[in-house]
Amino acid sequence: EVIMGGETGILIPSRDDSVLSNAIISLLNDRAKQKDMGKNARKIIEKKFTWDMVADEIVKVYHS
Repeated sequence: EVIMGGETGILIPSRDDSVLSNAIISLLNDRAKQKDMGKNARKIIEKKFTWDMVADEIVKVYHS
């Protein structure tokens, strides 16, 4: 729900070690991209996952 490829993180096909290692190296070498993805992800988390929203979802689970 939070990870959007290239915007808030990097999506990697499962069990593809070479793509994963290349993505990690690429991100390690690009400080600006790290900061941008972090800021974008934080905005989404603050918007979608407030304490009230999370508590409401937990209550729904208990009621079901």
